[in-house]
Amino acid sequence: MKRYGFLALAALLGACAPSQTAPFVAAPLIDLQSGQASTIYLYRNGGAGVSGRQRVEVAQPGGLRLEGEYNVLQTHGVVHVEATSRWWGFGFQDTSSSVLGQGSLVARGANVVLSCDFTVENGRHANGTCSDNQGRRYKFSF
Repeated sequence: MKRYGFLALAALLGACAPSQTAPFVAAPLIDLQSGQASTIYLYRNGGAGVSGRQRVEVAQPGGLRLEGEYNVLQTHGVVHVEATSRWWGFGFQDTSSSVLGQGSLVARGANVVLSCDFTVENGRHANGTCSDNQGRRYKFSF
């Protein structure tokens, strides 16, 4: 009986786990010239880690959607994805450095290629700057 109770609990916890198809971050991507906001969606491939290539989507005004990938390079400590009831995003296991990771992002659409660089910092946030092949510059933070 106890064994079946444990299996039922494991199945219930698995059903409550976050979907791998849902983004773990949805943040505004601000055009520095026009002030218009797009939305950047970061996904993770599974597990808690964000090292390695991960999927990204950018929804721009007018329905244009860019797709690509991002990568987080660890510079200090361990950068991992953390989910709590109040906040989704990057979490940290070592806080002895102000910059824990650096990352890059590339997304492509119909005629647009967006390239970004970002840093993952203490305080559970990331800051990034971007540019596209049409000369526009952007920023984001989450």
